Amino acid sequence: MKFMVKANRVRVTAELLGEVLQLAEDLTPEERGDRPRRLTHLRQFLDGKGLDDQRRVLAKVIDFRLTAFARLRDPAVKAWTLPGELEGCDYVHDDLLRALAEEPLIEDTSGQPAFDADRLRSRVAPPPIRKAKREPGRRRSA
Repeated sequence: MKFMVKANRVRVTAELLGEVLQLAEDLTPEERGDRPRRLTHLRQFLDGKGLDDQRRVLAKVIDFRLTAFARLRDPAVKAWTLPGELEGCDYVHDDLLRALAEEPLIEDTSGQPAFDADRLRSRVAPPPIRKAKREPGRRRSA
């Protein structure tokens, strides 16, 4: 729990999460599924962005956020993604990326990083559809 509090203090931008998702496309399925190898690639990527002084913690936090998202089984949230060309590399809508970057991480019942699905869903749920008000004397076109 102590690291989760620290992780929520680390600022991650939606843009950086998007870049990391693109980086994942360059990894083999074995590398994507192997956390130590994935973190090594992520730290090298962060070094290349000039973030080498904070790369260890930042890499873990980014990995926590993306892992929590991958484990999320909420259809209303997953509806904001499109299947990518590679297995496990989906396209993620900018609004969802922003929510993934900003929403606090929590621990699930097994101690793993997670998101509060209700909070995340409320961040990306489409606004209610409202009927346009008709002006008096105007007819709806057919």
